[in-house]
Amino acid sequence: MRRTLAALAVGTLLLAGCSGGPSAEPGVLSVGVREPTSLLPGRVADLSGRQIAGALWAPLTELGAADQPPIPVAAESVTGPDRLLWTIVLRQGWRFHDGSPVTARSYVGAWEASMREGWPGARVLTQQLRVAGLRAVDERTIEVRLHRPLGEFPKALTSPALLPLPESVLASRDWDRFAERPIGNGPFRLTAPWTRGKGARAEPFAGFAGAVRPKAHGVDFRVISDPADQYEQVGDGTLDLATEVPTVRHAALQQQYADRHWNWPSPEATYLAFPLGDKRFADPSVRHAISLAIDRAALATGPLGHQVTAAASFVPPALTGETTPGTCRPCTHDAQAAGVLLRQGGTELRGLTLYFESEEAGQRGWVSQIAEQLRSGLALSEVQVRGLSAEEYRKALSSKAFDGPYVYRADAGYPSPQALLEPLLSGTNSDVDAMLGEAAAAAPAAASRYYRLAENTVLRDLPMTPLWSAHGHLYWAKGISGVVTDPTRGVLLDRIEVLGRP
Repeated sequence: MRRTLAALAVGTLLLAGCSGGPSAEPGVLSVGVREPTSLLPGRVADLSGRQIAGALWAPLTELGAADQPPIPVAAESVTGPDRLLWTIVLRQGWRFHDGSPVTARSYVGAWEASMREGWPGARVLTQQLRVAGLRAVDERTIEVRLHRPLGEFPKALTSPALLPLPESVLASRDWDRFAERPIGNGPFRLTAPWTRGKGARAEPFAGFAGAVRPKAHGVDFRVISDPADQYEQVGDGTLDLATEVPTVRHAALQQQYADRHWNWPSPEATYLAFPLGDKRFADPSVRHAISLAIDRAALATGPLGHQVTAAASFVPPALTGETTPGTCRPCTHDAQAAGVLLRQGGTELRGLTLYFESEEAGQRGWVSQIAEQLRSGLALSEVQVRGLSAEEYRKALSSKAFDGPYVYRADAGYPSPQALLEPLLSGTNSDVDAMLGEAAAAAPAAASRYYRLAENTVLRDLPMTPLWSAHGHLYWAKGISGVVTDPTRGVLLDRIEVLGRP
């Protein structure tokens, strides 16, 4: 689940702050990012936010080597003999950037606030962990009771949604102001409030109690939303690390940064879901026909601009750690087989309407291409696309009001098949429910077998079909060493070292 890449060549230029001028400070790392949706952990909902939060906070646990249990970080121990009642003991001596102590209340209060305020991160607590009760036993001890046993609970503690908040903001509840100048417990602290459209500078936190100290002398976060600008600036030596690749440069990247680029899988996936209450989609053959008519590779290299990985399995690779091709037969483009299956389904399907969220940038383009693929591949008279506002889309999802296939984006929250499958599929198939229950109750080493069985069952029934999974891009200048990625936090900026300047 993690891979380390290093470039040993020395020599690069660096810009300081957000001014765009050369830096006189050795060892400061400049990073290009998109504007994050928020820097409040419970509201973090995008890659930029996770990467910045990963520098400002330290999680309770972090992922270890494949097939190994998570490594305690801010936690001293995580125990749950019955896998139902879990006890987290915090390490001593941890403090926030404002000097206040990190206590059990810092976590419990943050998690309660997330559920009370309805932040996106609450989904980890309510739908994935199914928390039944939280309690700060004392200054260093947290008790978490679940509605059902979960062997992978320690892995869930890697989630950015479960980071602590200082008492000052828990008391004031001034969440927006806090998001401008977040106070974490991690290796770096902001030296000034975050400026929208520009970014902020972070410096190593002198009071950081973690075992791994930052190697860079600071991080200059720069909001550079145009991928072409990031590419140009790394090329001319004015940016150290880029997180966006322009579509037209995707092939050139392999040549220009042969040993200084990396794609890492993200725990997000996009599906086309079917309204199972509509009799036109009741037969699995119809759903399989629609799935086979979609050319995922053409979408990934076309309107999606090499920014995603075409689905080859129902569960994305970030959640399984597997790099071999999946066994998703319905994910294979086969228009001829699609036509045969549609006729076998016995349902007269003359037209379709595909639904998507209109406020999601770029969705109309690729949804329109899917519509054209279905129109031609299945010989349908008409396939329309219809965009709904974010509020309309949420209401339609909750009431199951769609009368055609609809786009569904799933964020696992932490790297486990359970975190994606259970909220996504609970109640759709009794066999799948039983397998996911067995997986949750099992020891982590034994859970994978039940996840595979559940996935195979889902691919036969196909209540929704996987389209692609997200991945992050990284490429960097010479003189940068120790680039490490994590599915939850993205690039781990505290591990990177700026080796030298010309």
